[in-house]
Formats: sequence, structure tokens, C-alpha cells
Amino acid sequence: MVSARTAPDGGRFQQLGVEQSKIVITGNLKYDLIQENLFSPAEIEVWRRQNFIPDRQTIIAGSLRSGEEELVVDSFAAVVKKYPHLQLVIAPRYREQAGKIVNILQRRGLTFSLFSRKGAEPGQCIIVDTLGDLIKFYAFGALAIVGGGFLPGAGGHNIIEPASLGKPVIFGPFMDNFFDIAAGLLKSRGAFQVGSARELTEKILLLLDNEAQRKQMGAAAAQFVRAQKGVTEKNLLLIQKILG
Repeated sequence: MVSARTAPDGGRFQQLGVEQSKIVITGNLKYDLIQENLFSPAEIEVWRRQNFIPDRQTIIAGSLRSGEEELVVDSFAAVVKKYPHLQLVIAPRYREQAGKIVNILQRRGLTFSLFSRKGAEPGQCIIVDTLGDLIKFYAFGALAIVGGGFLPGAGGHNIIEPASLGKPVIFGPFMDNFFDIAAGLLKSRGAFQVGSARELTEKILLLLDNEAQRKQMGAAAAQFVRAQKGVTEKNLLLIQKILG
């Protein structure tokens, strides 16, 4: 028996010679890794205060790969002209990218602070140069931009986390490793897919200009993730059936 993530995956097993009757589509196990109601608003507020994060409307750009930082920073530089108090949080995929982000922000004339330096003078941007804090920033932010998919090669990164927290998600066109999740979020109207800095700027402004739509998209994203849960149980029942 083959437990496949999606129908296209099942089709590939069939092409390899597995009988169709032995292929079961059970879904993506990644959804079951996400805990519901992970943080309460009160918990996030305590965390914000403890880490000296300014209480401003914030865009979270997480898991950015090399080459994607410029695209996000350029969009922010355009958006901040209309929303001068807007804050950008940049979390690179690898901490060693932090120095490159510093250089980009300096060239664009944007002020910033490093998250690891608690209590430093806040700027327009926060560079997350620590591990394990991104999901809390997702919970704090107004919307999430997830890297790994704006340039070919990486195949995208985890878009389930911000979606599960009720945040509208924006990602790029190269989501090969998360194609089923990306397609589901887009179909549920909980996400936007963009291919350029101009498109990214347009979607950010659309969400900032329309609080109702922002909340509606966030709720749709969370509902989509919630509806996909139960994959572990499906697989356990399948195993019990085979062994029984």
C-alpha cells in the first residue's frame, strides 16, 4: 500500500508500476505538526514587551534566501512612503545573511536594529539574527511574506506556520516543494502569489489599505490549515488495516 500526499503524487507512483487500488491519498503530514491556538494575544504582548519590540503595525518577512532580501526591502521602501510608521521584520533563512541585510538597509537609507541586541535603539526594520523566534513574530505581525519561492532553486519554505496563525501570506512563484499547500491557500483566498517587487508592493498596500480584507484572508488561511489536519490518524488507520 502507498500512502500518497496528493493525487499527482499518487499518479507518479502509478507510473512507477504501483496498482491504482493500492494507492491511497491521505494528505500532507506537515499540517499535523502545527499546534492550534499556539499563542494567546496576551502571551504575544508579554513577549513583545520583554524583547523591546515597538508596538507598530508590522510586516514579517521570514525565511528569506540570498537574493530575496533586495526584493522585500525595495517593496518596504515603497510602502513606507505611505505608511511611515510601518515596521519590517526580516528573518533570513541563515543567520550569516544578517550582515548582507545590514548592507542593503544602509544603502536604502533605512534604519534598523538586530533582534539579538535587546533594548537597542529601534529602527524601521528588525533583523532577526536568532533561532526559534520567527513564529512569534508571525503571530505579532499584520501579514507574512515567506521566502524561498521568489527565486528558482529552493522550492519554497514553510507557509503553513503564518497561515495557521491567521495571517495573510504572500509568497513567490517557485513553490515546488510546497505546491499542494500553496495551491490550497490560494484557492481558499488566504494567500497571494507574486513574481516581482512591484507586485509585492501592490499586494502589501492592498492588505494595509483594507483591514477587513486582511482579517478575512487571515481567517481563511487559518481555516484552510485547520481543515487539512488529521493526516496522522488517516495513516495510522491505514497501517492498522494492513496489519489487521
